[in-house]
Amino acid sequence: WLCDAYRLNDSQSCLIYRWTGNKDFSFEEEIRRSFPHCEIHLFHPELVDCTNLCTFHSIVNDTKPRKMLWTMIKELNHRE
Repeated sequence: WLCDAYRLNDSQSCLIYRWTGNKDFSFEEEIRRSFPHCEIHLFHPELVDCTNLCTFHSIVNDTKPRKMLWTMIKELNHRE
């Protein structure tokens, strides 16, 4: 689900975060096709290959607790 997707047409860049537990990349494929200027970051509990669609981030780490959204945004040097 993506709210106000029409606004992405008017922007020069966009940033999309997606959390999922499945390996269906149809959302990422459609975003890449419709909005090639968007940067997509996938947060997933398993190692998945989303090369050419998104940047993968593991959301499970046995040695550290799960990170909060704002912590991840800061670590990625993204802004609100």
